[in-house]
Amino acid sequence: MALPPPLLMSPRSPAAEASPRSSTPCAHPNSRFCAPAAQCPIIDPRWESEEGVPIDAIIFGGRRPEGVPLVYESFNWQHGVFVGASMRSEATAAAEHKGKEIMHDPFAMRPFFGYNFGDYLAHWLSMQSRKAPTHLPKIFHVNWFRKDPATGAFLWPGFGENARALEWIFKRCSREREDEAAKRSIIGWLPEDGAIDTKGLSGNVDMGALFDVPKAFWQRETKELRAYFTQQVGADLPAQVEAELKALEDRVHN
Repeated sequence: MALPPPLLMSPRSPAAEASPRSSTPCAHPNSRFCAPAAQCPIIDPRWESEEGVPIDAIIFGGRRPEGVPLVYESFNWQHGVFVGASMRSEATAAAEHKGKEIMHDPFAMRPFFGYNFGDYLAHWLSMQSRKAPTHLPKIFHVNWFRKDPATGAFLWPGFGENARALEWIFKRCSREREDEAAKRSIIGWLPEDGAIDTKGLSGNVDMGALFDVPKAFWQRETKELRAYFTQQVGADLPAQVEAELKALEDRVHN
């Protein structure tokens, strides 16, 4: 569905009259410019086909300053649903105005859930048991915002360089190359050393730090997730998600 056209600002509005000397903010902290998707010059002509469109990958992204790698792939569909349900992220102004607090943000859309979270998870899980032929996309998680704990600087340059992580995702979605360039970790499939193309990267990017999976961090993470699912979902939590949480706890412990 196409996004609505951008809202035009009245020339008499306070925001339009704001200047560097004004005490009135010129825009909301999380303001975005939106345009109809149909205006994208490279959009597929069948993007609104009634038959649907093939999806090879679903990519979730969170703002995590520590502990979470640049990119990783879920083990399978069920584990991927758990990865989406377990997402935590630095709050933005679109959520609850809590600044840099790390908040639970399942599927990167917590402020926009419209019905019972447990039912939402069950809906995602049901995709793997549908009778009709279904090609389940691979599920990935990306984190462009990991920081150097010593300096507070971002470890990854981001922006256009993110295409380097996307290239690895494309390779993982190729049936000819999906067995290449990945190694198993406690949280999912990570790129093998050298699998992310770093040629031409400006500056000294510490790939080891970007893909470090520290045990102490994930011990805290699993405790937070256990508390969150218990308090916020309770008896509505699907058994498959509970099983994935227990499996992660075991992997971290071992």
